Amino acid sequence: MKTTIKFKRQHLKFAKKNAWDLANEILYDLCAKFPHHKNKSEVMAKVMLIGRSYAASIERRKNKRKNYDDFYEDVVAPKLMKSKLDRYLSRLEGENRISESNIGTILKTHKYLVDLFQSITKLNKRSLASKYLHFHYPNLFYLYDSRAVKSLSKFVRCKTGTDRDYDSHYASFFKKAYELQRYIEKKYKQALSPRELDKILLWLYE
Repeated sequence: MKTTIKFKRQHLKFAKKNAWDLANEILYDLCAKFPHHKNKSEVMAKVMLIGRSYAASIERRKNKRKNYDDFYEDVVAPKLMKSKLDRYLSRLEGENRISESNIGTILKTHKYLVDLFQSITKLNKRSLASKYLHFHYPNLFYLYDSRAVKSLSKFVRCKTGTDRDYDSHYASFFKKAYELQRYIEKKYKQALSPRELDKILLWLYE
């Protein structure tokens, strides 16, 4: 895969701490304290708070006959509790860094959650899936949305293959973000987290 990367040292300043860090820490703590999907209240809290905090709430759906509270309690939580999501997440336990050996598992986990959310909402929720998984494994999942995609395209140019086991849009974004993350670490000796990379992308979004 031929990759062209254009990134300047001065962009690293945007990875510094900002006023939103505390809000994000609360969500990290929530998922660290309640990592599984067996308790209805825990599942409802995580899906609602992450989704609404990032303007990617799961209640945005085609069929809106149920009110929001009933939808979370009667549909969303039971679906996640009956799913295989914890089984997928367990395959990532002990992984603290993205590597060639775990990328496949990461992307399959994201695809599974995208499909699960789509079965609930009848809409594509790849952005919500990326953010929900990010707060469970902050060092393994990049945060996906249209702004980050557009910003990343200014820095990284490469062709990425497709795999039916992955969500193609997220997989392409993920692989480019990974290339940029590795480039920065090698060239500038700074190991950025997915969160820090996201800060840079959003600051430089136009």
